[in-house]
Amino acid sequence: MAGRPEHAGGSREEKVLRDFERDLPELLINEAVWSEAYAIARVCRRAGITVPNTDILIVACARHDGASLEHADQDFDRIASALEGAAT
Repeated sequence: MAGRPEHAGGSREEKVLRDFERDLPELLINEAVWSEAYAIARVCRRAGITVPNTDILIVACARHDGASLEHADQDFDRIASALEGAAT
């Protein structure tokens, strides 16, 4: 129906996801990434910050591979703040 937004999972969303699949790199999770994740978790814990472990793993992957991280999630800002505080 014209002018009506598509439901979740519609062709527009599928196209966006297929574009992501084509354009975004796949980052491997290896022993070095796990070590980075453990270190990030320790820094966050010392800073009194609680964030999802999945976010910690995403940050570890990005840092290990030198990838930038685009987000709209405060938890990633909190992790970055803890890491910056630990570096000074």
